Amino acid sequence: MALAGAIYVDPPEPPGKCFGEGMLNAEMTLAWMAMGLFFFSTLASVIFYMDIDGIPPKLLLQHLWDSQILYSLPTLAIALGIFMTAMAYGIDIGERGGCKFFIFGVIAAPCFVGAIVVLWLVCRHRRKKLFEKNNFSPGGCSTEEEEEKTQSVKQFLSSFSTWAERIPTIAIVDGEPA
Repeated sequence: MALAGAIYVDPPEPPGKCFGEGMLNAEMTLAWMAMGLFFFSTLASVIFYMDIDGIPPKLLLQHLWDSQILYSLPTLAIALGIFMTAMAYGIDIGERGGCKFFIFGVIAAPCFVGAIVVLWLVCRHRRKKLFEKNNFSPGGCSTEEEEEKTQSVKQFLSSFSTWAERIPTIAIVDGEPA
């Protein structure tokens, strides 16, 4: 956590030890944008909690499916924030230690993000195998036409709203499960 605090309150001395002030500005921009994304994610999660509070159970699944893009935003913001933070740390290492360390930082930062992505993919693969093994069919669209229209978007968004895969396929008619 010391590095996390140092990047905000004790940045490298200008002009830096590798690329200079322009790179220091890039580092600070990445770090502050990441902080903003984490702040957005936290507040959006509270707002979404308030959004579902009071929705009757019989309408909750329909509301979640209708709002999947919106509810995916906090997870997407966290993913972008992690990437920006890792890149800022990579730049920070180089500007504090010199160009040799910059090369290490620029290589290590994407590797850190890559490790997180691999862990995420392993978890998704294991969940998919669990679903297949137990004949569980995730989904939530009420017609085949609607399913085809939203398949690619929903598939992409399910990466950021993993709860969508946990909702069994249902047909919703007039707000009630059929």
